[in-house]
Amino acid sequence: MTPGMNKSEIVTRKSKIPYRHLFFDLDHTIWDFDRNAEEALNELYVIHRLHEIGLNSADLFIETYTRNNHRQALTRSRVPCSSR
Repeated sequence: MTPGMNKSEIVTRKSKIPYRHLFFDLDHTIWDFDRNAEEALNELYVIHRLHEIGLNSADLFIETYTRNNHRQALTRSRVPCSSR
């Protein structure tokens, strides 16, 4: 805690948002994360020559990454928050 400040002042400072606008892209019209991830993973497959270490196709690499990434996200969302 900052010297000279009480806990409620810190909470108030943290809650002030410095943004004028906040956009929620629920339908991927602004940013298509999945497509961007697919392109990036495709580049990684080629650049790092993953076919040479036994990954037979970029599509399989992307499919495996996506499945594991979604599984990991579900696992994280099920972790109970610690009580204060």
